[in-house]
Amino acid sequence: MRNLLLIILAIPTLMSSVAIAQMDPQYTMYMFNRQALNPAYVGSLEATNVTLLGRSQWVGINGAPQTATASVNGFLEGISSGIGGTVIGDGLGTMRTFGAQFQYAYHLQFGQRSRLNIGVSGGLLQKSLIGTWIYNSDLGTDPLIGAPGTAYAQSGMVGDLGAGLYFHVKMPNLTSTAYPQDRFYVGLSASHLLEPKLNKAFGLNGVTRLHRGFNFSMGGTFQLGSTIYLQPSTFIRTDLASWQTDLTLNLYVSPMVFGLNYRGNVYRNHDSFSGIVGFNANTSLFIGYSYDYTVSKLSSFTSGSHELIVSYTFPTLIRNIAPKLDTRGMPEK
Repeated sequence: MRNLLLIILAIPTLMSSVAIAQMDPQYTMYMFNRQALNPAYVGSLEATNVTLLGRSQWVGINGAPQTATASVNGFLEGISSGIGGTVIGDGLGTMRTFGAQFQYAYHLQFGQRSRLNIGVSGGLLQKSLIGTWIYNSDLGTDPLIGAPGTAYAQSGMVGDLGAGLYFHVKMPNLTSTAYPQDRFYVGLSASHLLEPKLNKAFGLNGVTRLHRGFNFSMGGTFQLGSTIYLQPSTFIRTDLASWQTDLTLNLYVSPMVFGLNYRGNVYRNHDSFSGIVGFNANTSLFIGYSYDYTVSKLSSFTSGSHELIVSYTFPTLIRNIAPKLDTRGMPEK
């Protein structure tokens, strides 16, 4: 167990140290929002789950990112598959992004609790330039926007494909969503696989693409008491030109969750430190909040970032009962 903890926390330090960029939307509570980041996750709870997330980043900076996601997924036991859908809305400066994806994952079972999910996603992605934006024309005129202060609106839609792998080992004796679900998980996903072109959408002569992105996630759970669990996790994303690393340590003291997060690069380009607090209202409903304290050069201009998540897992024959001990393999009296 100790070696697993060291591996989870040490992997990001081995990654190349390069600049961090705002790529696709980022999430502090990624561990509670895995479907939006990896299509292979769908169906992993073997129940129907709905998750809503809202994020307001770098509060106080005009045009800072604003993100909202809505996800639903379920499990089809007869064909050992998960299906789901995710809708994402994101705003950054003059750019507006709306995406809708259908996700499918086939589940391969290894033993009693281990699963390998192979997932794909497909959908539509709309990019829009809209509004009135004031900028410094001394530096030149943006051909997409025109003269400073003018109103404009351009929009285009492209197809989008993604894929992922997700391996997880379920906790052996818990059936309640008020507790961690996996003893261990690791995931790898790719977004914008075909790098769709946006030049036609915005009337450009050159080629403007959505760059392919890659996500890596891993986490483990360590039981410290009957209702106390420690869950380290990491999330790394890159477009191969820039990297961003998250390190998180969550403490479950049922029904509460408390966490600390670091984002940036272990050696340089530190971005933020975050606090996470969550509450399991019952075995189905989870509510979480995180606050990011910015430590980058933006710290003088922002009061930080806020994120709120609400997740509901519909009760099923195995999900609506209290946690119980798995007595399989125990000697008979």
